[in-house]
Amino acid sequence: MRLAFSVDQTISAGKGNLVRNTDHKREKSTNITQLITDISCMFSNPELATSYMEGIRAEKPRYVGDQLILLKHTIEGYQYANPRPYFTILCPDEGV
Repeated sequence: MRLAFSVDQTISAGKGNLVRNTDHKREKSTNITQLITDISCMFSNPELATSYMEGIRAEKPRYVGDQLILLKHTIEGYQYANPRPYFTILCPDEGV
């Protein structure tokens, strides 16, 4: 009897390189709708920000969580440097 296995692991070309699944670093506890709500409150026009992020969600559903987390971390880093920032979205009609 012959068994066949399918493995989706990456094999490193170099010696001693750590190969890890990037899915393990994702923040899975927060759902997308709550994340959009939290992030939109950081903008000067929350309605426009929500609309823009919903556009990202519609156009790139597979990657929306990663994109929103990156946006949130970027804004939080900027807020640390500037206590009262106002963020605006430029050109929302041109797509994502």
